[in-house]
Order: sequence, then C-alpha cells, then structure tokens
Amino acid sequence: MIFFLLFACESKFTADIIYEGQFYADAYTTHSALAIREGIVVATDEAALETLAKDQFPQQIEGVIFPGFHDSHTHLLAGSFVMDKCLMVGVSSMNVILDKVETYAQSDPTAPWVVGYGWIFTLTENPSGVALDDIVPNRPAAIFDSSGHAVLVNSKAMAMAGIDANTEVPEGGIIVKDENGNPTGLLQESAIELISPLMLSAFDDSALSENLLLQIEQFKQAGITRISEILAVPGVNIGRPWIFTQLDEAGLLDIRVDYYIPAFRESDLVQIGELSQYSSSKVRFAGVKLWVDGSSGSGQSWSLEASAVDSDFYGAHYLDADGLLPFVKAAEEDGYQLKLHVNGDAAVRAALDAFERYTEQNGPLVQQHVLDHLVLIDDSDYDRISNLGLIASMQPAHALVGAFGEQADHWSDGRFEDTWDLARVIDEDITLALGTDWPVWPTVDLMVNLNTAIESLGPKGIPLETAINAYLSDWDAFPPRGCLHVGCVADFTVFESDPYLTEDLSELEIEYVVLSDGHDK
Repeated sequence: MIFFLLFACESKFTADIIYEGQFYADAYTTHSALAIREGIVVATDEAALETLAKDQFPQQIEGVIFPGFHDSHTHLLAGSFVMDKCLMVGVSSMNVILDKVETYAQSDPTAPWVVGYGWIFTLTENPSGVALDDIVPNRPAAIFDSSGHAVLVNSKAMAMAGIDANTEVPEGGIIVKDENGNPTGLLQESAIELISPLMLSAFDDSALSENLLLQIEQFKQAGITRISEILAVPGVNIGRPWIFTQLDEAGLLDIRVDYYIPAFRESDLVQIGELSQYSSSKVRFAGVKLWVDGSSGSGQSWSLEASAVDSDFYGAHYLDADGLLPFVKAAEEDGYQLKLHVNGDAAVRAALDAFERYTEQNGPLVQQHVLDHLVLIDDSDYDRISNLGLIASMQPAHALVGAFGEQADHWSDGRFEDTWDLARVIDEDITLALGTDWPVWPTVDLMVNLNTAIESLGPKGIPLETAINAYLSDWDAFPPRGCLHVGCVADFTVFESDPYLTEDLSELEIEYVVLSDGHDK
C-alpha cells in the first residue's frame, strides 16, 4: 500500500518513458497513454502526458498493447533438457520408438544416458523398456512418454538403480512386470524416481540448460512475459533454480520466472529453505509443487468412483489429505504458495479436505494456493474451491487429446462429459489461470491456446475476454503484474491489431514484447 501512496502523493514528477497508443490495462479497461518510472506504471492517459519534461516526447506504439501474458504451468527447464534429445512427439509404436532410439544413440555415442521424450502412452501397444537392450545394451536409456508420467528404461538403467523382481514399489508408483514377475522396463508415476537421480547426476548444469535460451525465445515470440516454472516432472526433481538466476545475471533471461520447488514426500521440505534463496530481477521463488494423483493421459487420475471398465481401479495417488496437511502448514507458516497437481475428483477432494482442516484450526488461508489441472471436479466441491480462495490453473489444450486417452474409458459412464469445464469454474466465481503444461502440450502459441479455451470446448468454453483475463492472471507478486494500471509492473505484449476485433485469432500476429526495464525483448 505504501508503494501506491508514494505515487498518489506526488503532484508532479517526471517519468523514464511515456508511451502513447492503444493500451488494455487488463482484459477490459483501456488507456491511451502510460508513464513509466523504474519499470512501474506511474500515470495513465492525460495524467501520463502531464509528466512530460520539456525535452521529452511520448513514444508512439503502433498496434494494440496488452499486459504481458502469463503461462501458469510450465516445465521449461525439463522440457528444454529433453527437446534436443531423442524427440518422438506423436509416436505410438514400439517399432518406431526403437528405430528413433537407435538413430539417436548412433548420432551421439558419448552421451552418458540415452534420453528420449514424447511417445504416446495410451496409444502404444505393449510398451517395453527391455526391448531397448538390443539397441543400447551398454548405456542406460530413459525414454519418457509425452506426459512425463511414464518412462521406458533398459536393463542397464534398471541394473544401475537396483530394480529387479523384488524391488519395493514406491507409494503411488507402478513397476510393470511380465508374467514371470520380472520388470518390463516400464515405470510409471513415482516409480520413475528410482532411476531419475542417477540420470540427472550424469548431466551438469550446462548440459541441462544448453537448449533453454531457444525455448525462452519461443515463449517470448508467443507474447509470454512470465511463467510459473515447475522444476520437475513426476519423479524427476530438477531442482536447480540457479540456472535461471545465472542467466539473468548474465543479461540473457528475457522472461520472468516464478519457480516452484518439487516435493514428493514430507522429508523434501528440508530443501525448501536452501533452494528458495535464488532470486534476481526476473527470478523469484514462488512456492512448492506437489503431485496428489497421477496423469489423466495415462488413465491414472484419482477418482471418487471406480473405473467404468475396472471396478477395482480408482487411479493412482501420492498423497491423501493427511499427507498434504504438513505441506499446507509449512507453506502458510513460511509464507509461500502450494501448487497441487490434482486431475481426478478424489485428488481435488483430498486437497480441499487438507486446506479446510488447516483453516478449522488456524483461521483463513493467508497464501493464495493453486490447484493445477482440475480435469474433473465433483459438483459439491466447486463452492469449496471458491470459498477457500484457491486458484484454478487449467490447460484447456489437454481436452483436445483427452478423449483419446485411457481416462476417457475409465470415466465413460458420463463423468468424462464433465471434464475441463472452464465455463463452470468461471460461473462458480473461481479465479481461473490458463497455461500450457509445456512440453506436455507442445505449443506455447498464445492464439492456439486462447482459441482452444474459446471454441474447442463447446459449451464448456469461455468468452475471449474471460480467456485473456485468465492468461493475464497473476498472484502473490508485488508490485502486481499482468496489468497496466498505476502501480503495476510495465511488461506488455504488442499485437498487430485488436484481438477483440479479429475474426480469426489464428491470423493475429504478435509484434513483440517489452519487459519493464524498457528494452524491447
């Protein structure tokens, strides 16, 4: 509040730069001019022009300006790591997987691990890691599916990790075995953690990040100025936030990064204090990411009712309400946010139960916590999400492929018709944030993702203004971002024309983005 009062009390001041143009201060409000000082909007419209010094002129901006957009769910570091490895996006055949791994292994014979990404779990018949043995017998191999919730590993990798017929399966994990009880080399969910530390230890920071700047450039070209970055995928902890701060200190980071440290069990909380210390002008610790249930893409969403095709199957989960409560307590006491991976209605219920148990003993939540994905929400839980003030971070593009996954079969008794209901989330007065889950959804194209939220979901979609507002949504940041009102960080995205007057969003071009240091990015 003091920040805003300082500006309000000044009757006359100069600005570092004054812009004139067509500005949307949010999804609904327009301005004709902005005055910016030290990266913050200090005046708008006529008041902005009154701040001109005698030798100063307003800078004209052609096009239509919106606040910088926010991707509320990314795995930028993890995605950058796999994108220059054995890439097989869209592959759904073991024969093709083997061909691609063989070609890649021959092209890079010195790589300590053969790493791949992108095959489609639900469409691949009999996926097998030991089938890789004939191709890469002497190097460990880890070939992740498109969701990151399943991986094929060869016998070399399993031997290094000590995985055999007697290996204890981690909570929430799956070690697939053949008819003789031997592992097939397919690991799912938390079982991935049996091999991931070994894999990551073979790659130094430069190897993890060598493709990172290229991916940042793609986000920038898509109009994204900030991301919520999860330093992990399920079972794979890439907790190296210093990679981002080092890029920023070198003047190379052209995006704002709010990073989330992964935690898979309560003992992981001990690392939060150390890893949360990494910050810079564009990088900040935002909170902790927890996985409550499994992937909808592989049919592992934790459900209140049994599968429509298997009466004994309810999905997979890592944490229940009792297991979540210590994380809620730590986050509230230490002042950071939780992002909870909740796909199925049982996972949503467990998260809400944990938050409510905390509030019953301690009063209302102070932090604004986030529920990620929210594929299926029970009717009785919408009010609870709203009353707790939780944010719904959703990725509408997942709905485009959801009908082809195993979850559609498990929920074929009518539940699948209620999935990815953005319209109801808005109607229930829940704050909605949109994102991509990149690279699980492989494009960061803003127009594609907006159009999906608007058109592709049918009656469950939302209007353009609402979708843009959800893509600007920000939280727990001061000064505020995702707006161009007085007191907001002056990041913005320049469109060639007004999205609200464009008949076909796919034809709308983004000219460039500007971060609040005043330099074109």
